[in-house]
Amino acid sequence: MIVTATNGSPHGKCGPYAYWFIKDAVLTIRGSGEMYNYRPEDPSPWSEYADEIFEVDVLDGITRIGPYSFYRLANVEKATVPESVTFVSANAFDGCTSLEDVYFYMRSGEVYYWAFQNCSARKRIHIKSVADYCSVKLDQDRKSVV
Repeated sequence: MIVTATNGSPHGKCGPYAYWFIKDAVLTIRGSGEMYNYRPEDPSPWSEYADEIFEVDVLDGITRIGPYSFYRLANVEKATVPESVTFVSANAFDGCTSLEDVYFYMRSGEVYYWAFQNCSARKRIHIKSVADYCSVKLDQDRKSVV
C-alpha cells in the first residue's frame, strides 16, 4: 500500500513496524524490526519511484533488510546501513548500478554475499572502524560476511 502525504511525499509501510518515505531524492527507512521480503515479481512499493531515488538511508531501529529491498534502484549512489541492522539479505541492493558508496555502521551480523549483485559502479564500502568489526569476516562457504 502506498500512501501519499498532502505535501506530495510518497510514503508507506515496509515491515510490521517499519516505514518508508521519499524526500529530496532520499529513500528513508525508519521504525523498528525487520523489513518485508520483496521479489522481482513483487517489488517494493518505492520501486515505482526508482528514477527519483539517489540515496538510501536506513535509520537505526531497523534490524533486517529483506531480499530485493532496493532492487534496480539504478540511480542510487549512496546507501547507509545502521548499527541496529544484523542481517542484509541476498539481492538487497541487486541492480543498483550507480551505487558507489555503502556506509556500514553494523557492529555484528551478516551481509549476504550476493547483497550487492549487479552493482557495477560500487567503489567503496565504508565500515565504521576496524576495531568495532573484529567479528566481521567473509564466510566463503556460506558466501556471506559474518
